[in-house]
Amino acid sequence: MSKPRTDDKSIENHHRLIRGISQALIDKTKGFEEQEAPCPTSNMFKFDLDDDSEASMSVILEEELKTASRTLDDIDKYWVGLLGLKADNVRDRDLGICRSPTGIEPAHGDVFDKAYRSRSKLKRLQKEIAEMAEWLKVPRHTGSA
Repeated sequence: MSKPRTDDKSIENHHRLIRGISQALIDKTKGFEEQEAPCPTSNMFKFDLDDDSEASMSVILEEELKTASRTLDDIDKYWVGLLGLKADNVRDRDLGICRSPTGIEPAHGDVFDKAYRSRSKLKRLQKEIAEMAEWLKVPRHTGSA
């Protein structure tokens, strides 16, 4: 088992976490075509389980973008929609945040489950997170579903 991650407190509670949304996810969202900006869904905040069963979710750390003189437009090309929420929204649910830069995205981070909850509890958390999120870039529905 790998070393457990620790919550990076240098990512302050008022900092915004950004979640990229794919076209495939938008096309699966019921009722999207009737709404200008649909409510974010729990599927847009799905946790992945790694080999050690630690649930995590990829995010972009907005402060890291700013530090590198980058904007949302610089990550816009990868996603059709962008959702944002404050770091304290996830920490209030006993989730941690850490930096995890990649070769493709140096501002990449992870939200991770510090409590090793069951899948059903993670699904409830995803719903709560979705209810707190706001659209930073509203995607267009292509109608290909």
